Amino acid sequence: MITHADRSLTVARATGATLAAALAMAGAAGCGARGTDAGGGGTTDAGGTDSGTFITEALQCDDGAGGLGPCDFSCLYTAFDPAPLAITAPDTLELTGIVNDFFDNVPVMGATVEVWLDNSVELGTPDGVSGITAADGAFTISLDPAAVPGLTGNVRVAYRTTINDPDYVDTYEFNEFASAADETMLERFTVPQLTVQIILGLFNLTLDPAGGQIAGAFEDCGRANVANGIVRVFSDPHVCGSAGEQLSIIIGYFDGNEYPDPNQTDLNSDGLWLGANVTAPRVVIEVWGSLTAGAPAQLVGCGPIDVEPGTIDIIDMAPYAMAL
Repeated sequence: MITHADRSLTVARATGATLAAALAMAGAAGCGARGTDAGGGGTTDAGGTDSGTFITEALQCDDGAGGLGPCDFSCLYTAFDPAPLAITAPDTLELTGIVNDFFDNVPVMGATVEVWLDNSVELGTPDGVSGITAADGAFTISLDPAAVPGLTGNVRVAYRTTINDPDYVDTYEFNEFASAADETMLERFTVPQLTVQIILGLFNLTLDPAGGQIAGAFEDCGRANVANGIVRVFSDPHVCGSAGEQLSIIIGYFDGNEYPDPNQTDLNSDGLWLGANVTAPRVVIEVWGSLTAGAPAQLVGCGPIDVEPGTIDIIDMAPYAMAL
């Protein structure tokens, strides 16, 4: 939760399911087809460039009642940012929340949360750092707007959650943004190494220490999870929607459970995708899908993500905001 005077804003909506995506593997599905089964399952993108138009099942969204219904893509190819967050000195901005263990979903002692207001950890020093969590897992990051540029206007941030324990993996979350209508406490996660190894094993993979595990969630303009979309991954630099060299990696999708399903070939109603052992330092994620039944698939989501070796890197994606 962000507290500013009497106003509270959420800067992230990472749920247990969202982090489940983080645990897994980053994948890309080829444009011309769903891909081929490889090893323990999943979809393999053999790389290469776009081979032409293709069709997916019509995109549908979680209706909040256990079913699927129409999606809201009214913001597609238009500006889609959170409401402005006006901060003026000497007020203090506070980010508060809980760090939980992904596997047990219990509070974690000894964790630290950092935040980058420019949404990239590549620029070095974080803009804010929490204290080390106690037994209740609670954390607070206090930011001084007078000392930190960028606290006026919209807030899109990146987080890192770390714990001084070799049995856990550092977790990064990118593109988290504020919503004035949402006052939920922030929830960050630590992930046991064993959990990562189990998930990799579902796809007959072993951990590549030179790679990071990337994942994400895709939502429509109304923040509902999107089903039936296909994820593609490119090395950066890459122009969204253009032909380019896709990474040759295995894609994995969740099917409503906490672990990915090797037999799932597109986004489920939870909107989560995942993939493993990505060695490129920065990649661009695209989401494609058919807006109506029988229509050619089109680009509906796109965004970059930094990949840190030995970590889990997550991106929360909304409909693509730029005109094509």
